[in-house]
Amino acid sequence: METSPILSTKDFNTNTSIQDVPQSLFDYIEQEEDKQISEKFNAGFLYDSFHNKQNKDKMISNVICYVLGILAIVVVAIVASFSVVLSTRNARLLAEEGNCESTCRVQIVESIPDGLLELRPGTNYTYNSWMDIINGAKSSLKLAHFYSNLVNDAVPEAAGYQGNDVHNALISAKRDRNIDIEIVMNTPTKQFPDLDTVKLLNDKIAKVYWLDWAKAFKSGIIHTKLMIADDDAFYLGSANMDWTSLSQVKELGIHVTNCKCLTKDVTKVYETYRYVARDLQSDMNGFSGFPQSLFSSFKDTNRLKINDGSAFFSSSPRIMAPGRNDDLEALLHVLSNSTSQINVSVMDYLPLLKYGDKKQILERD
Repeated sequence: METSPILSTKDFNTNTSIQDVPQSLFDYIEQEEDKQISEKFNAGFLYDSFHNKQNKDKMISNVICYVLGILAIVVVAIVASFSVVLSTRNARLLAEEGNCESTCRVQIVESIPDGLLELRPGTNYTYNSWMDIINGAKSSLKLAHFYSNLVNDAVPEAAGYQGNDVHNALISAKRDRNIDIEIVMNTPTKQFPDLDTVKLLNDKIAKVYWLDWAKAFKSGIIHTKLMIADDDAFYLGSANMDWTSLSQVKELGIHVTNCKCLTKDVTKVYETYRYVARDLQSDMNGFSGFPQSLFSSFKDTNRLKINDGSAFFSSSPRIMAPGRNDDLEALLHVLSNSTSQINVSVMDYLPLLKYGDKKQILERD
C-alpha cells in the first residue's frame, strides 16, 4: 500500500543547503502545492457556485414575489372593481325594482250578491278575475287562503256554478297545461274540513302546505286571499275560496296584470307562509328569522312606483312581515296621511273581539 511521506522538522537539519535536499522532496512539495491550489480552486469554485446559486434562488424568489405582488394588486383591483360594479348593479336593480313597468294594469274587482247585480253596471267581478288568472297561467299558480269550499254544497240556482268553474279550471290547468300549482292554507278543522283542497292534493293536482297557525302563533288563522300566476299577475282581496264569496257576499279586491315588480313583492308574502308551513312545519320554536330572500325592500317610506302612483304591501303579525309594514302600521299610515276624507267599508266595525271563544270589549287607553 502506498503512503504519502510524512514530513516533520526533525527530519531536517536547519543548516542543510538546498543542494542537499533530495529531488523527491521537491517533487513532493510541488505535488502538495498543486494539490492545495487545486483544493483552493475547487473550494473557491464551490463557494462561488453556492453563492451564485443563492443569488440565483434569491433572484428567482424576488421575481416570484414581484410577480405575486403584481398579481395581488391586480386581484385586489379586480375585486374592488367587481365590488363597485356589483354595488352599482345592485343599486341599479333596486332602482329598477322600485319602478314598476308602465305596462302595469290594476283593476278593482268585486263580488256582488246574486240578484243585486243591476245596482252596479260595469263591475269587474271576482269570478272573472280568478278565471282569467288561472286560465292565463303559463307555468305556475300559487294560492294562499283561509279555506276552500268551491264545490261542496254549491247551489246552482244561486250562481254556485262559479265555484265549480274555478275548481275545474285548476284541475284543467294541471292536467291540460301541466301548470305547477301550490296552495298554502290553514290546517283543516271540523268547522273548515277543506274537502276541495284535500281532493286536489289526493288527485295530484296541487302541492298543499298546511299551516297550523295555532301551533305557530298560539292562536289565529291565515286570513289572506291571494292568487298568483307566474311572475306578473295576481289577485289580492277579501274573497275566500268559497262559492258564496263569488255570488252571495259583498267582496272587494284588486286584479293586477303585466306587473312583475308588484307580483314579485307580493309573492314574498306567499313565500313566508310557505316557509313556515313547509320548512318549519309550523314550529316557530327557536325561529331566528326568515331568509334574506323573503325580505321586502318596500314599505310606507319607500314605495313601489307604479304608473303615476305608488304602492306597498303589508302583512301581519309583525313577525310575518320581514322588511315591510305590518297591517296596523299600514292602516294608521293611510289614516294619518289623509287630507280631505276617509271612506270605510268593512264587515264589522265594533270595539270588541267578536270572533273566538271569549268575547272581549276593547277599552280605550
